Amino acid sequence: MFYLQNKQNKICVILDTKLMQERFLNESSVNPLKNKKFSKKYKILLLKNAIAVPSPNVSIDALGLTLSIISMVLIIVAIYRDYIFRGKDTSKSIKNEVAR
Repeated sequence: MFYLQNKQNKICVILDTKLMQERFLNESSVNPLKNKKFSKKYKILLLKNAIAVPSPNVSIDALGLTLSIISMVLIIVAIYRDYIFRGKDTSKSIKNEVAR
């Protein structure tokens, strides 16, 4: 099918290779335009399987949740302890506590 002997027949080579590609697509059923319905159904099937995920069973552990909240509060208090308790170290009483 290839006419490589003559330079004048280069166009025939291009046309023949195009014809061979079209034959290959038709024979091997790779042509996506041939089976539009099948490919559309296949895509829908893949999409349904990708989306269909069973819902997980969620149960909340009350003790764990409570202890987690307490630990977060304690961490925040520890971070801001200097700000919260700063007045106690430097506070002086206004009145004399011991009467003379």
